[in-house]
Amino acid sequence: MDIAVDTNVLVADPWLSGQKMKALFNFLERTRSHLLVHEVVDQEFRAVVSRNLASAAAELEAATRNATRAGLDPPTVTAAVLTSGARDRWERRYHETAWARTHIALDNNLLPEVLRRATNRIPPSARKGEEFRDTIMWLGVLAHCRANALSGIAFISANKKDFCGTDERTLAPELVADAAAQGLVVQYYVSLDDFLREHATPLERFTDEWVLERFSIPELERRIESRISEVEAAEFQLPYRYDGWRPFGYVENLIATAHLNDVYVWAYSATEVTLFLTFYVHIVADATCYRESPGEWGEPVEVADVPVEAEYEIEVSASIQADELVMNDIETMERV
Repeated sequence: MDIAVDTNVLVADPWLSGQKMKALFNFLERTRSHLLVHEVVDQEFRAVVSRNLASAAAELEAATRNATRAGLDPPTVTAAVLTSGARDRWERRYHETAWARTHIALDNNLLPEVLRRATNRIPPSARKGEEFRDTIMWLGVLAHCRANALSGIAFISANKKDFCGTDERTLAPELVADAAAQGLVVQYYVSLDDFLREHATPLERFTDEWVLERFSIPELERRIESRISEVEAAEFQLPYRYDGWRPFGYVENLIATAHLNDVYVWAYSATEVTLFLTFYVHIVADATCYRESPGEWGEPVEVADVPVEAEYEIEVSASIQADELVMNDIETMERV
């Protein structure tokens, strides 16, 4: 089964080297399937990578200048050189995945239909007639399937607003009708994780109990605390009694408590297995907050350390080493 992807799937792992992307390419290889990448997705992906590399390089160059002004002697760093070198490495990495990718070129013959959909607000065109890009991609994927007599594909996109129905989980009825009109079944997924879960390996021995006996929850909590410590205090929730207070800076005395929610397994072979673990994480910390004066100048009249909290859903990949589960990386971290 070929898989069409939106730009957001690729941008989530721009170097295409994470554990979930590795599992996706493993699926493509063992099922002799292809990753369908439309021209608009390819161009947008390249543009996002270029902007991100340029932004990161500029920040590093600025930090070097600041360090020099402070009296340090850092190595000479120029954004242009950094960006060029990183872009070359990225191009080589992207080229390494070419074996699995099928490029869908722009088709000017589809433009009248793109315009009709934009004018009449037909999905995936937005209610204001926007999202030409999504419509071009969608129609291009359908045209590719029709030309190659494909009866079914998977489509992965986190853009629920333009591709989903009202339930935000399934494909919009208009898009289902588009596919059905040419005898095509489109299995829609809102994330790569959802796709992998559905096609994961059913290995019964990897129960929650088995995982918890072999996985270091304290190590995960330490890693989470390290990451969350870089999050601004404004992202945390204040107790109800502190309505009207505003946090600033970063949190302190942070404590993370992780609880295992879900496990699924991706087996590359009989000896190579990756487990994807989902944890519910509760964060408590202290944040410095201030309350503005009701007076005309709005000066802060009170500053206090306030207990704050946040809740996250964390996805972690782990591998088996000597009957122990060793964490590879935190794959995703989302507020809930």
